[in-house]
Amino acid sequence: MPELDLYQEAKIDLLSPELKRQVALQYRAACFADTGCTRDGGFGDMGTVPPMPLERHSVYRGGEGFGTYNHAPAITRFRNRFLLAWNTGAVNEDAPGQSVLLATSGDGQQWSAPQVILQADASCHQFYMTAGFCTCRDTLYLLVMEKFSKAPDTGYTMSAFDPARATNFSNLWASEDGEHWRLVQRDLAPVLFMLHPPVPTPQGRLLQGAANFRGRPVVLLWPGLNPEEPPQLIEQPWPVDERHFYEGHDLGIWCYGENCFYALDDGTLVMLFRNENGTCQAGVSLSTDGGQSWSSVMQSNFPDSASRMAVGRLADGRYFVIGNSTRRYMDRNFFAISLSPDGRKFTSMHRLIAEPTRQRLPGELKCHGYQYPAVFVDGNRLLIAYSVNKEDIECGIVTF
Repeated sequence: MPELDLYQEAKIDLLSPELKRQVALQYRAACFADTGCTRDGGFGDMGTVPPMPLERHSVYRGGEGFGTYNHAPAITRFRNRFLLAWNTGAVNEDAPGQSVLLATSGDGQQWSAPQVILQADASCHQFYMTAGFCTCRDTLYLLVMEKFSKAPDTGYTMSAFDPARATNFSNLWASEDGEHWRLVQRDLAPVLFMLHPPVPTPQGRLLQGAANFRGRPVVLLWPGLNPEEPPQLIEQPWPVDERHFYEGHDLGIWCYGENCFYALDDGTLVMLFRNENGTCQAGVSLSTDGGQSWSSVMQSNFPDSASRMAVGRLADGRYFVIGNSTRRYMDRNFFAISLSPDGRKFTSMHRLIAEPTRQRLPGELKCHGYQYPAVFVDGNRLLIAYSVNKEDIECGIVTF
């Protein structure tokens, strides 16, 4: 008789007892509704996530001059203007010809008509994917993945192409005025995906999450705050053979390159990961030496539907996570902000948009909902750029 295949897995608890209960009830309420399970008198407000006021401002509506696919925004402030960039494609996600648009605003509410800043050549199967902005001295930088692929992906994934059969470049663009852009570094690091911008650590070094060509989670760690200097590539421990996920123990799948981090007051870096195994629980790894070394990626109880998150710290010192923070897989209509006083335990969650939305412009690998937030803290305001159904771009503002 074969022995039982036992294993131990380190996990991490990020939720206060009250928020644990709220997350569990929200999931249970959604499942009851899906199955038509009711009772006389209902269930009161159990499972209801309280709202937080969000001013919604349209940046671009799909099909108005450019493509019907619009997604993965990035936002920053430079020379007294807000800049918001995103991917635009004719119809489908990550298809040849996918380019980068840029809109600007003086107040985050009224936005200019977008301009193409990177035009992809569909004839050679080229497309771009934005990763985000960073600044150094008087220069604004934009990191962009450049890909060439014509081999379709046949797996049950969110990718239209087979990454293993694509040509990938991680490129660094620069601008002194936010309007004219120049390529300063082509292929700055051997990564397959980078979908968040580099952020300064308390130690004064830029750090960015990514995934390498083997699908493993990695970080890029620069020697300082200048993104034009070559970064160090550091693999994050993860005891899984990434090419044979399902043949071993289910420790989560952290291969998507959307890992993002925040820093605790003691300098500890907390990295959050989208989990691709369908359990809807984010992964977490920790670094106590400024990103030079990391713990193994652990499964947390922080809910995430398998989508990109945005993390950071408000002007009042509270930590936040914004995203599709629900235990329902691929439910991107649930769009929320979670808050923590110390970054160790999140104590509250608030829904940013209550009404569900559905695509009006069908395309491959699009999905309903509010998704892929990018954030900028502007005093007591939090600007949140996000896509709606992967076809429209909006900027939401929360005032604290």
